[in-house]
Amino acid sequence: MRIAHPFNRHVCAALLSFVAWSYASAADVSSQELTQTVSAADKRIHFAGRWDTRDQAGPRCTWSGCSATIRFNGVRLNAKIQATGNNWFEVFVDSNRTETLAVSAGWATYRVADNLPPGEHTVMLVRRTEAHTGNTQIGGWQLDATAKILRAEAPSRSLLFIGDSITCGYGNEAPNKETHFTPAQENAAATYGFLAAQALHADYSAVAWSGKKLWPNNSILDLFDRTLALDSSSKWDPKSAPAPDAILINLGTNDFGGKPTPEEAGWVGAYIKLIKSLREQYPKARIYCAEGTMMNDFWPADVKAQSTCRSYIKRAVAECGDSNVTAIWFSAKQPEDGLGADWHPSLKTHQRMADVLTAALRADLKW
Repeated sequence: MRIAHPFNRHVCAALLSFVAWSYASAADVSSQELTQTVSAADKRIHFAGRWDTRDQAGPRCTWSGCSATIRFNGVRLNAKIQATGNNWFEVFVDSNRTETLAVSAGWATYRVADNLPPGEHTVMLVRRTEAHTGNTQIGGWQLDATAKILRAEAPSRSLLFIGDSITCGYGNEAPNKETHFTPAQENAAATYGFLAAQALHADYSAVAWSGKKLWPNNSILDLFDRTLALDSSSKWDPKSAPAPDAILINLGTNDFGGKPTPEEAGWVGAYIKLIKSLREQYPKARIYCAEGTMMNDFWPADVKAQSTCRSYIKRAVAECGDSNVTAIWFSAKQPEDGLGADWHPSLKTHQRMADVLTAALRADLKW
């Protein structure tokens, strides 16, 4: 079974000969085993996002948008992957998004690319699904006997995102707002943050989970120091990866989405504490404090959620005492862009948000 993707229209004709991957078990692809194996720990492979490397079987990830990039001279590529539940990866070949790889529980070998033109190619696997769907793990790669693995160079730029369902891409591939969430319709590789990172040739990393708040409860910050979101023993070391050039905080939608409105001093204080914690870890990063795009002042009418959230964020930015921190607003969802599952941003809305963020990063960081 294939999962069609609206971005396939951008794939050049030479790539349309790829063999489709499926929801199949390992037995279904065993006849496609390739003879040359490459360890998952090979230093020539580039991993972006938070990956836990304690398991010798291969690196594991849970956060949205984690990616693995392999570069090689050859025409075919397999990946050995396992998941603790059903998960999905988006596959990019030579910077073109191709099709979606569905990964079932347990180990299996998946055909990632096939019938490529002879020569050098770069393949990137991007985890589409968010943390609550469980761990995914890469156990190695397979190439043709005559293929040669090459070093995948890391981008010189890096972006970090902290957020909730909007940043995860909750339901962004669903056809309408009446559709209820399913993991298959969540695509982190088509979110505003990932699209901005791609446009600016930057690595992408996210700590985001649908429904999470900033304060006083159900906070994403309770999980921020974890490499694997579901494993409290997996402590993230900020020094294990390049420091982000910019960080975007997109929290508040769930804090202000109902009653009661968070107490101002407490919420602003928690926001300032987050900014200062990030500044300690990343002294040079540009920090953006965002709101959008799901809130408005019309519902609940007596809460004025959007303007209240923005006023709290403005206060946090003003009082944090950091000139390299600024607010950024994403415009409300536009009717012509449609809606994703459960009123969430559509693919078109994510692209609009990406355009706003990309322009800000180019202007502020001189990219």
